[in-house]
Amino acid sequence: RIGYGKLLIATGSVPTQLHGASGDRFIAMRSLANYRRLRELVSADATAIVVGGGFIGTEIAAALAANGVAVTLIFPQEVLGSAVFPAVVADRFQTAYLDHGVTLVPGRLADHAVVGADGRPGVVLDDGSEYYASVVVAGLSAKPDLRLGSDAGLEVNRGIVVDEHLKTSDPVIWAAGDIAEYPDVILGRTRIEHVDHAQTSGATAGRSMAGSEEIYDHTPFFWSDAFEIGWEAIGRLDARLDTEVVDLGEGRYVVYYLDDKSRPVGVLLWGVWDSVDKARQILAEAPTDRAELRGRIV
Repeated sequence: RIGYGKLLIATGSVPTQLHGASGDRFIAMRSLANYRRLRELVSADATAIVVGGGFIGTEIAAALAANGVAVTLIFPQEVLGSAVFPAVVADRFQTAYLDHGVTLVPGRLADHAVVGADGRPGVVLDDGSEYYASVVVAGLSAKPDLRLGSDAGLEVNRGIVVDEHLKTSDPVIWAAGDIAEYPDVILGRTRIEHVDHAQTSGATAGRSMAGSEEIYDHTPFFWSDAFEIGWEAIGRLDARLDTEVVDLGEGRYVVYYLDDKSRPVGVLLWGVWDSVDKARQILAEAPTDRAELRGRIV
């Protein structure tokens, strides 16, 4: 046993592995050790299957393809990125992967992992088709690791529930990063799994534990890069929402995601830089005039 006067829980998230996956040629990407093993495998046989069309899956697929690996990317949407991006952006996103030689398998789900007669790992899809390569990477969702918080009797919902100081229902325990469900000053109570939030919330929690009365008032942003594409975003990105797309030319877009009252709840900055603070201010002000929105970030 290790005693404490104050405790910070920052147990992060646990990646989702494919059903039936066994052995180190099936990788649920999460750690530096995963990365090193992946590099080792594709160095010997430059083929890979990536399952998942979200941020993790698309980043892994792009990085592998950029390094000369023959990549097959399997994802459930009909167009890559269409779950989060509006059609005009998703089409550009998918085209980038095709242009870089990635084999796309859209509209399919992985049913289970399999090992071929030659020992190569593979995946069986929901239509019965099979794909094999030197390595199968599960770039799927991750779940917050809430076990310690639950075992400690803390209030747990989508994450470990904390207040504006990142303090839990136990006055000597704090939580930060992926596991913390906190009251964001703009987005409301939420849980976020991105680097900016992990770093900033961890620092705030540390100062709070040391006696500071500051609140966690930072609304974090997130980003991704794939081939020549780069973007930043803040708030909720969901293609099911109404969107206002501003074409800035040269493949650059600002996309506003609007709720049922036409208030912006998310901003995507596609190839647009140094504008995160502007986007954060827009979410805080929540203007409903689309003409005003279109002129805010140019």
